[in-house]
Formats: sequence, C-alpha cells, structure tokens
Amino acid sequence: MGQAPSKSFDPLRDLPDIKGKVVLVTGSSSGIGFDTLRYLVKLGAKVYMAARSEERAKSAIERLEKEGKEPGNCGVLWHELDLVDPRKAKASAEKFMEKEERLDILINNAAMFVEFTLPHLNFLNDSFQYK
Repeated sequence: MGQAPSKSFDPLRDLPDIKGKVVLVTGSSSGIGFDTLRYLVKLGAKVYMAARSEERAKSAIERLEKEGKEPGNCGVLWHELDLVDPRKAKASAEKFMEKEERLDILINNAAMFVEFTLPHLNFLNDSFQYK
C-alpha cells in the first residue's frame, strides 16, 4: 500500500504562478466559485466574475474588498454572462473579447437546478414515506 501524502494542498503555495493572467470564472458570486475566485485574486490574476446578476456580483466583489487586497492583486471585474440563452452567451463572449486580447484560464462553475420528473419512475413516490 502507498503512503498518505505528507502535506495538505495549499492553493497559495501549490498552484503555479498566474500573476497577470486573465481568468473568467462562471458561477463565482457564491459557493465554490466564489472561493475559487478568492484564491485566483490572491495569486495576482486579473479575474472576471461571470454572472447574470450584476447586483449579486457587486455584492460578492464588495465582500472580497472588505477582506483586503493582497499584494499583486489585479482586481475582480464583473462580466455579464447568461448561459441559459445561447444567443446571450455568444454576445457575452464577443463583449469579453472586446475588453481583453486573450483569456488564459476559463473555469466553468455555473450550474442551474432544474426540477423535472421522469414518468416511468413515478412508482418511487409510492415506495417512500416522507416525514
């Protein structure tokens, strides 16, 4: 059997140098995306928070600013992105390329919860009792 790793993963120590890299993170106004974005900022990347809601994005950016800027921080910018509508997503990509000459890193973190039912599994509702 192999041995367990001798050290834990520390993003600030173990990720490669990304100072000045242009990064776009979808779904980054909360949750895992927000924490991912937080580390990218601390590592000195120029990070775009891609989100549908400007209000939620600005609120998340304010939270980051309250935590304090790290040395080498290029900042966080909001970029409007709605992945539900392919036409809006394409327009967003075109708008992004007007702002930047390149995109070095893309982190696809956005997700949507869609509730649906599968008719052939309806019998499961009768099999379980919910309390």
